[in-house]
Amino acid sequence: ATTPAIEAALGRVATESFPVYVFLSRQDFAPMMVLEAGAWGIPVATLHKTRSHSILSRMLPKECFVVLNCLSEIGNQRSDLLRAREAMHRYLATIQPSNFLDSVIECLDSKA
Repeated sequence: ATTPAIEAALGRVATESFPVYVFLSRQDFAPMMVLEAGAWGIPVATLHKTRSHSILSRMLPKECFVVLNCLSEIGNQRSDLLRAREAMHRYLATIQPSNFLDSVIECLDSKA
Protein backbone atom coordinates (compact mmCIF):
# COMPACT_ATOMS: atom_id res chain seq x y z
CA ALA A 1 0.00 0.00 0.00
CA THR A 2 1.10 3.54 -0.65
CA THR A 3 1.50 6.22 2.00
CA PRO A 4 -1.60 8.15 0.78
CA ALA A 5 -3.65 4.94 0.91
CA ILE A 6 -2.46 4.21 4.44
CA GLU A 7 -3.18 7.79 5.52
CA ALA A 8 -6.68 7.60 4.02
CA ALA A 9 -7.38 4.30 5.81
CA LEU A 10 -6.18 5.69 9.15
CA GLY A 11 -8.30 8.79 8.64
CA ARG A 12 -11.40 6.62 8.07
CA VAL A 13 -10.71 4.55 11.20
CA ALA A 14 -10.26 7.71 13.29
CA THR A 15 -13.60 9.14 12.13
CA GLU A 16 -15.76 6.00 11.75
CA SER A 17 -14.90 4.38 15.07
CA PHE A 18 -13.48 5.59 18.36
CA PRO A 19 -9.95 4.21 18.67
CA VAL A 20 -7.92 5.06 21.75
CA TYR A 21 -4.14 4.75 22.01
CA VAL A 22 -3.42 3.25 25.44
CA PHE A 23 0.21 3.96 26.30
CA LEU A 24 1.56 1.25 28.60
CA SER A 25 5.30 1.38 27.96
CA ARG A 26 7.67 1.15 30.90
CA GLN A 27 10.80 2.15 28.99
CA ASP A 28 10.01 4.53 26.13
CA PHE A 29 10.94 7.89 27.63
CA ALA A 30 10.12 9.94 24.51
CA PRO A 31 7.19 8.08 22.94
CA MET A 32 6.79 9.52 19.45
CA MET A 33 3.86 7.17 18.77
CA VAL A 34 1.84 9.15 21.32
CA LEU A 35 2.37 12.30 19.26
CA GLU A 36 1.59 10.40 16.06
CA ALA A 37 -1.68 9.12 17.53
CA GLY A 38 -2.54 12.64 18.64
CA ALA A 39 -1.81 13.99 15.18
CA TRP A 40 -4.30 11.49 13.74
CA GLY A 41 -6.96 12.56 16.24
CA ILE A 42 -6.70 9.41 18.32
CA PRO A 43 -7.00 10.19 22.03
CA VAL A 44 -4.31 8.92 24.38
CA ALA A 45 -4.83 7.16 27.71
CA THR A 46 -2.61 5.53 30.30
CA LEU A 47 -2.99 3.81 33.66
CA HIS A 48 -2.76 5.71 36.95
CA LYS A 49 0.41 5.41 39.03
CA THR A 50 2.35 3.43 36.42
CA ARG A 51 5.66 4.13 34.79
CA SER A 52 3.82 4.98 31.57
CA HIS A 53 1.80 7.59 33.48
CA SER A 54 5.04 9.09 34.75
CA ILE A 55 6.53 9.15 31.24
CA LEU A 56 3.51 10.92 29.74
CA SER A 57 3.39 13.37 32.65
CA ARG A 58 6.96 14.38 31.85
CA MET A 59 6.41 14.59 28.11
CA LEU A 60 2.98 16.19 27.67
CA PRO A 61 0.69 18.69 29.33
CA LYS A 62 -1.66 16.70 31.58
CA GLU A 63 -4.69 17.80 29.55
CA CYS A 64 -3.40 15.87 26.50
CA PHE A 65 -4.13 12.39 27.86
CA VAL A 66 -6.56 10.57 30.13
CA VAL A 67 -5.47 8.65 33.20
CA LEU A 68 -7.43 5.48 33.91
CA ASN A 69 -7.53 3.48 37.13
CA CYS A 70 -8.15 0.32 35.08
CA LEU A 71 -8.64 -0.46 31.42
CA SER A 72 -12.31 -1.33 31.91
CA GLU A 73 -12.99 2.40 32.56
CA ILE A 74 -12.14 3.35 29.00
CA GLY A 75 -15.71 3.01 27.73
CA ASN A 76 -16.94 5.49 30.34
CA GLN A 77 -14.33 8.14 29.57
CA ARG A 78 -15.46 9.26 26.10
CA SER A 79 -16.00 12.92 27.04
CA ASP A 80 -12.62 13.10 28.81
CA LEU A 81 -10.96 11.40 25.85
CA LEU A 82 -12.52 13.92 23.46
CA ARG A 83 -11.26 16.80 25.62
CA ALA A 84 -7.79 15.23 25.72
CA ARG A 85 -7.85 14.82 21.94
CA GLU A 86 -8.62 18.53 21.49
CA ALA A 87 -5.91 19.48 23.99
CA MET A 88 -3.42 17.32 22.10
CA HIS A 89 -4.33 19.09 18.84
CA ARG A 90 -3.72 22.46 20.48
CA TYR A 91 -0.40 21.27 21.91
CA LEU A 92 0.78 19.81 18.61
CA ALA A 93 -0.08 23.07 16.86
CA THR A 94 2.51 24.81 19.06
CA ILE A 95 5.30 22.50 17.91
CA GLN A 96 6.96 23.55 14.66
CA PRO A 97 8.94 21.03 12.56
CA SER A 98 12.02 23.25 12.74
CA ASN A 99 12.11 23.17 16.54
CA PHE A 100 10.38 19.85 17.22
CA LEU A 101 13.35 18.18 18.93
CA ASP A 102 14.02 21.29 21.02
CA SER A 103 10.34 21.39 22.04
CA VAL A 104 10.40 17.76 23.20
CA ILE A 105 13.68 18.20 25.10
CA GLU A 106 12.44 21.40 26.71
CA CYS A 107 9.25 19.65 27.83
CA LEU A 108 11.20 16.71 29.26
CA ASP A 109 13.67 19.00 31.04
CA SER A 110 10.94 21.18 32.53
CA LYS A 111 9.19 18.18 34.09
CA ALA A 112 12.31 16.50 35.44
